[in-house]
Amino acid sequence: MKCCWFILGASAFVSGQEDPESRRQSYPDCVNGPLSTNNVCDRTLSPPERAAALVEALSIEEKLQNLVSKSQGAPRIGLPAYNWWSEALHGVAYAPGTYFPQGNVEFNSSTSYPMPLLMAAGFDDNLIEKIGTAIGIEARAWGNSGWAGFDYWTPNVNAFKDPRWGRGSETPGEDVLRIKRYAEYITRGLDGPVPNEQRRIISTCKHYAGNDFEDWNGTTRHDFNAKITMQDLAEYYLKPFQQCARDSKVGSIMCAYNAVNGVPSCANKYLLQTILRDHWKWTEHNNYVTSDCEAVLDVSANHHYAPTNAAGTAICFEAGMDTSCEYTGSSDIPGAWSQGLLKEETVDRALLRLYEGLVRAGYFDGEEAMYADLDWQHVNSAEAQSLALQAAVEGMVLLKNNGTLPLDLDPSHKIAMIGFWADAPEKLQGGYSGRAHHLYSPAFAARQLGLDITVASGPVLQDNNASDNWTTNALEAASGADYILYFGGLDTSAAGETLDRTDLDWPEAQLTLVK
Repeated sequence: MKCCWFILGASAFVSGQEDPESRRQSYPDCVNGPLSTNNVCDRTLSPPERAAALVEALSIEEKLQNLVSKSQGAPRIGLPAYNWWSEALHGVAYAPGTYFPQGNVEFNSSTSYPMPLLMAAGFDDNLIEKIGTAIGIEARAWGNSGWAGFDYWTPNVNAFKDPRWGRGSETPGEDVLRIKRYAEYITRGLDGPVPNEQRRIISTCKHYAGNDFEDWNGTTRHDFNAKITMQDLAEYYLKPFQQCARDSKVGSIMCAYNAVNGVPSCANKYLLQTILRDHWKWTEHNNYVTSDCEAVLDVSANHHYAPTNAAGTAICFEAGMDTSCEYTGSSDIPGAWSQGLLKEETVDRALLRLYEGLVRAGYFDGEEAMYADLDWQHVNSAEAQSLALQAAVEGMVLLKNNGTLPLDLDPSHKIAMIGFWADAPEKLQGGYSGRAHHLYSPAFAARQLGLDITVASGPVLQDNNASDNWTTNALEAASGADYILYFGGLDTSAAGETLDRTDLDWPEAQLTLVK
C-alpha cells in the first residue's frame, strides 16, 4: 500500500479555531504540478544534478527565504514550504515541524522509548539499531503523512561528563566509546539499510561541539565560551561527531549555541570546514549543517563576535552553516544580503546541500520513493512496543540488594507505593517526547497483577518546610504494609533544557520523607 502524499490548499481556520490540516506539510507534485518540468523531478539524474536544477530555478528572494528552518518554498515554481524542525530523540516527538492530531485518529501517538541514557546503559548495540529502525519507520510514516518532514534532529551525542548537566539524560552517557557506538547503531537504524541509495530519514547529530552546559551563575549556553585544549577536543569532545560524520556519514549536523575557544560554534570555520568537511571528508553526499535554534542571533547578541545580527548571520553561512533554526525570524538574512555581506555563491552552496539532502530522502519522488509505503499501519506496532520494553528492562541497574529481592508478591500482601513516580506515568516519559501510545506507571502494573496497593504521592523539589501532607499520607499508606516501595528521583523541573542541577543530592524533601 502506498501512503498518502498531500497537495494542500485548505483554509487554516475552521469555526474560529486552527484547522489541524493547516499544520500538514504538502509535498512537491512532480507529476502534474509546475515543478514537474524541472529536472529536480527527473529520477534518472544524480542527486547533485537534481538539486542544482532546483536551485537554479529560484530567484534570489526565493533563495533567501529558504535558508531558515521554516522555509517558505517557492509557490511560483511549485516548491512547497518545508519545516526542517522535527524531533525523534526516543520516538517521534513534538516539535514545530511535527504534529500529533487530537482525538482517536491516525498519527495521534507514537511509540515512546526510554531516554537515551537508559537505552545506552543496556550495552546492547543490536537493540539500539533495532530501536533506531523502529523510530525511523515511524518518523518516515509521519513524514509521508505530512505531519512532519523527512529530517529529524536526533541523536544527541554530546558527552555527559558532568552529572549536573540538565540535558544529560538525552545522551548515551559520559564514555566516548559508548557514545560513538550508540551513534553508529542508532543512526544506522534511523537512516535505513541503504542510505547511499535513499535515506529513510535524515538523522542529525547534535550539538557540535563542546555543548554540555545550560545555565550557571549568570552564564548560559547562549554566551558560554568552552575553553578546550586541542588534545581534549580531538580525543573527547569531537569523537562522537567523527563517528557521525566520517564513519556513519549522517546527512546532517547541528552546530551548538556555545563558543569553542572564543569562536561561536555556528560561526566556527575551523569546526565546520577544516575539521568536519576537510579533515573528516564529510562531503560525499553534500551534507548540510543546521544551527541550533536562535544560535545565529547569539553570535552578535550574546557572544559579541559580530557587530550586528546581519554580520553574524553572514559569518555563520560563510563558515559552513547551511540553515538557521529559528522561532520567529531571529537571524538577519535579508540584512546580510542587502548589505553585501552574504554572497550568492554561499547561498547557493547552502541550498544545494539542503535540497540534495531531501532528494536523497525521496522527497521529490512521490509514490516512487523507496519508503513511500510507510504509513499509520507501521506506527505503534507490537514489535516496536516490545523493543521499548526490552530497552527499559536491559537498561535498569540494581545498585544494592540486601537479600530483599526478588519480592514474594501475591494478592494477600499489602503494598505501600510511595513517591511521586509511583503513579505519575507522564513524568516517566522524559524530555523531547511525543504523545505516547500508552503510559503505564508502577501502580498500574501492580494493579494488573492484582496486588493490594495503597499509593501515596510525594515531593519532587519542594523543601521540607512545604505545607503539603506527604508525610501523613505516606505513614498512613505504610502502616500495616508488608512491603514499602519508594519511587523517587527527578523530573524535568529539576533538570532539563535550560536547567542544570546545582548538586548531586536527592531533593531534601524526598530524603526527609524517606527518613
